[in-house]
Amino acid sequence: DGSTGEIVIPARARPHVVKFEKHYEFPSYAARRVQTVEEENGDLVGLAGTKVTMRMHVNQAISAGELVVVSELTTNSLPLKSLRSDLVESELTLEKPGRFQVKLRAAETGFENKFAPRYELKPRVDLVPKIVLSKPRNDQVAAAEDRLEVVGQASDDVGLARLSQLVRVNSGEWR
Repeated sequence: DGSTGEIVIPARARPHVVKFEKHYEFPSYAARRVQTVEEENGDLVGLAGTKVTMRMHVNQAISAGELVVVSELTTNSLPLKSLRSDLVESELTLEKPGRFQVKLRAAETGFENKFAPRYELKPRVDLVPKIVLSKPRNDQVAAAEDRLEVVGQASDDVGLARLSQLVRVNSGEWR
């Protein structure tokens, strides 16, 4: 009768990252332990100078891939190391703000993820410590035998390893 039978055309997904495992290795002066975060979002936020190892779980076997990092006027391509057919890894250091994309090619179909999401690179600058004196409120003139109460608070975005107080009498040496 001229009718065509039912035809089923299966759709195939493009490759994409389904989960990020991020291992943050902070600069030694920060005295922080390695921090591991697992999430679906790829944004990287951390102290400038932090080395980040990212393991990316993908939805299918991958034949090739790269991390394309764009910051200011530069674009760099970092290779993805294959750990399993559905797990790849790359390393970078948080230095400059920018963005990155995970470019992948599927092993079975050859499909690429040309519409891959862009993720943020947000290095945080280590700020100088902050000290606020609450006593004395103003400059004080005191005799050599007088005791002067000094009260204050110190803080830092990374943390303080120690706090020292130095004293100087007139133009003498700090001790």
